[in-house]
Amino acid sequence: MNYATTLLLIFFLIFINAFFAASEIAIISLRRSKLKLLESDKSKQVETVNRLLKNPSQFLATIQIGVTMAGFFASATGAVSLSRNLGRKLEASGLPILGRFGEEIALIAVTLVISYLTLVFGELVPKRIAMSNPEALSIRLAKPLEYLLIAFKPMALILSASTDFISRLFGITHIDHSTHTDEELRIFITEQRTVPIEEKVLINEVFEFGDTMAYEVMTPRTDMVCIEDNSTLKDFLDLSMNSHFSRIPVFRDDLDNILGFVHIKDVLPSLEKLENGELKVRQFIRPVHFIPATKKIIELLRELQQKRIHMAIVLDEYGGTAGLVTIEDLLEELVGEIHDEHDQEAPPYRQVGENEYLVGASTPIVDLNELLFLQIPESEEFESIGGLVMEHLGKIPELGEIVDIDHYQIKVERMKGKRIVTLRLIVKNLKEEENHGETDLSS
Repeated sequence: MNYATTLLLIFFLIFINAFFAASEIAIISLRRSKLKLLESDKSKQVETVNRLLKNPSQFLATIQIGVTMAGFFASATGAVSLSRNLGRKLEASGLPILGRFGEEIALIAVTLVISYLTLVFGELVPKRIAMSNPEALSIRLAKPLEYLLIAFKPMALILSASTDFISRLFGITHIDHSTHTDEELRIFITEQRTVPIEEKVLINEVFEFGDTMAYEVMTPRTDMVCIEDNSTLKDFLDLSMNSHFSRIPVFRDDLDNILGFVHIKDVLPSLEKLENGELKVRQFIRPVHFIPATKKIIELLRELQQKRIHMAIVLDEYGGTAGLVTIEDLLEELVGEIHDEHDQEAPPYRQVGENEYLVGASTPIVDLNELLFLQIPESEEFESIGGLVMEHLGKIPELGEIVDIDHYQIKVERMKGKRIVTLRLIVKNLKEEENHGETDLSS
């Protein structure tokens, strides 16, 4: 075999190696959601990709067979043909070392060159190309891969059986092929600098939502607005107007005996009877939903949606009333505080000392800078001062945690669950800092 034919064969084998390497990365790293978007236009190709994904063991075994065979034959071809001819020329050169170890040096040199070419052009470059657009490449390579799966199936089955047998010798009987855990996904999202901090917070709240229990989000018993069952409609309307609640729980004797609740829309048709005091609240009671304090709120939200109700009474371990939870409370766990037309908007900050302020975490940095004539750093990654703190820390902060940013010290003053509510902003005195620095230098 002449040099040209040998080189062509080696490059062809490197190309085969590249095909298998690119296929492996493309199939493994593709996003199912993006693949689904292509389903309408390229349904047959997408079906082929899905078939490959259903049997990852056989797919990976086939890839390994292809990569191993391509690498082996490329090295063997180089060793047999190129290194032998190169070795003879080195031995004929007459040089002391080259003449004595010509074949050995030629074999090492050819092996290193072929290994380098295989690594760069057969592994690294195709894998990087595959990672840049795995969905499109998977669709193009899926059909040839499926044919190769059929051709290599006997060998793949033998390899899989051998692997399983040897694994059992080491006590490995089951491999968990489950998807990423919640914690792994959280870490992955936190490390993504392209995801805005507000979106990171929302995604984290979604994960927290599944583990949060009713007692963590409820309005406690001491803060509940309730009415006795023998109260009049006028009492109910006065309480509703003062509290701005349209649904009010009704109790008898004490709060541990909740009978139900009254909705203001049930009362409005009977307004003409308010004067004579004929009607009592008990005549308008609707049944209320009772739940244990340890009920997960994701299950509670599903229940409230199915039953089309907006409120539930939370019971403690003894059956007494622990608190009250509404759909609004559940949604606020995901998206933050929800204000209606009755909620009075709190001022964005409150001065509590010289150059010291209590600030709502959701306050936009732009507003703070304008109102207080500050220069707090702004970024496209976040809008609020709470977002700045989370971006700086790279995690959900703890109560009392302090962040120093330029000439500002920010302390987490109040939290609700995993959400920052209030921050303490201290503006450092620049002159004091300069004087302190000069004192340090002079000493």
